[in-house]
Amino acid sequence: MLSDPLRAVRIAVAVGLAAMAWVAIYALFNERLRAAIGDAAHASAFLAGAVAIASMVVASMFRRLARIRAALLADAALARWRASPAEWRDVERVVGPEVAADHRVTLGLIVFFAVLIPVVMALLGGDARVLAAIAAGIVALGLLGYALGRRHAKNQFRYRDGAVALGRDGLVVNGAFHGWAVFGSRLVDAVLDETRTPAILRVTYVYRSRAGDQSVVARAPVPKAALAQARAAVAALRGHTLSSETG
Repeated sequence: MLSDPLRAVRIAVAVGLAAMAWVAIYALFNERLRAAIGDAAHASAFLAGAVAIASMVVASMFRRLARIRAALLADAALARWRASPAEWRDVERVVGPEVAADHRVTLGLIVFFAVLIPVVMALLGGDARVLAAIAAGIVALGLLGYALGRRHAKNQFRYRDGAVALGRDGLVVNGAFHGWAVFGSRLVDAVLDETRTPAILRVTYVYRSRAGDQSVVARAPVPKAALAQARAAVAALRGHTLSSETG
């Protein structure tokens, strides 16, 4: 993420407080509220309660991420260095096409199944017009997701300060923050590719979503002067990951 997790904490807390306020209004002015909006009062109060609980969970998670980020920026990093704009452009030339190819594959799969499934259903007797509209909607959402993904990738590659701080719980790279020491997330691997100049650090972690585990690969250039500490940090991370899996 490019924004400060504390901002997400404040938003989540504000949403939670608003939801709790609505629950309080429901409890204090129940009869008046029911007279004004009927049975919707019960449904809205239940929804507000669920939102309040979810907001507190989200706020707690982002608070944890904010602490990880603050510690990395202070003194908790295993390694830290700064890449120059030229080194960052070199990595972008290598990594950019890889990321773009991944996005194209994802879009292709979405379009393929968005067309295939409605076609099969139409052949089995479904309403062709309705199915075509559904397919078009899914394709449109896929294109929107592709556009947003490309925009996000460009923002990630845009040079800001080139600073990298790698720790056991997260990574700050060029102003972007990645954290994996929260519920539902875990570090998968850390690799230092020294076959390229500059070397490229790749850190892979997953986080849990409604669609299952989602994988993220964070990348950073490693200048020659920082190779020794980067190697030591990667070894420490890989050892920590292995012990966590076997423990």
